[in-house]
Amino acid sequence: PPSYTSKMLSFGLLLFFFVSFVWPTVRPVGSSLSLCVPRVFILNATVLETTRSLSHGGSLRLPLAEVRKQAEASLEVGPFSVTDKARPPPSGDRHDYQSIGPYWWPNPETPSGRPYVWLDGQVNPDRHSLE
Repeated sequence: PPSYTSKMLSFGLLLFFFVSFVWPTVRPVGSSLSLCVPRVFILNATVLETTRSLSHGGSLRLPLAEVRKQAEASLEVGPFSVTDKARPPPSGDRHDYQSIGPYWWPNPETPSGRPYVWLDGQVNPDRHSLE
């Protein structure tokens, strides 16, 4: 049998659904409103409803279709991995994270370039080449 916690969670989700989706669309009987303005607390309800009506059949329909097309195409890209790097970090392990601070440069006095040295005001261009 379902536990008390799962019952309360189910009740909470049902209440959230009702308050979010059903209640805002209920209009008083005899209401002469042409738009059903949702009940919201932070957003401007009139602007929200106007935008929704424009996206369903008005001037925003084409831009919305383009955004949806780009979003669908984005779903086909990837998967991405932290090991997909142009070059491995100095440790040699592609799983390691590497970040180069803007003013840190390889040490010219050591063959490995480590430890990095601080050159104030000189930005290391290699910091943007890490992928």
